[in-house]
Amino acid sequence: KAGIDDSEKSIVINNLLNNSFEAVRDLKIKNVELRIEEKDNKSYIQVINNTNNINEGQLKNIFSKGYSTKGNMRGYGLYNIKKIVDKHHGNIQLSLEKEYLIITIIFNNI
Repeated sequence: KAGIDDSEKSIVINNLLNNSFEAVRDLKIKNVELRIEEKDNKSYIQVINNTNNINEGQLKNIFSKGYSTKGNMRGYGLYNIKKIVDKHHGNIQLSLEKEYLIITIIFNNI
């Protein structure tokens, strides 16, 4: 079966979770949710975490190489996800709903 392999899915999931755990580290209430689903010949990987330090304007940059809200010499985990998504012609959906950041990665299973 062509498409994204399990090792690349693991990289995506690991980087999403690492980013989410870091984002909630200093928050009083820490919520991180991982959803993985395969349906309609697509794979969906979604991570939801609460946040208080990102705004809509920053969303367009979070997958850029070297971009980070967490300091210098950072910003490669989400960039690596974008490289894998682009390689497999996938899709990244970002949204802020109330105090939650929602990142959904979609791959076609060909």
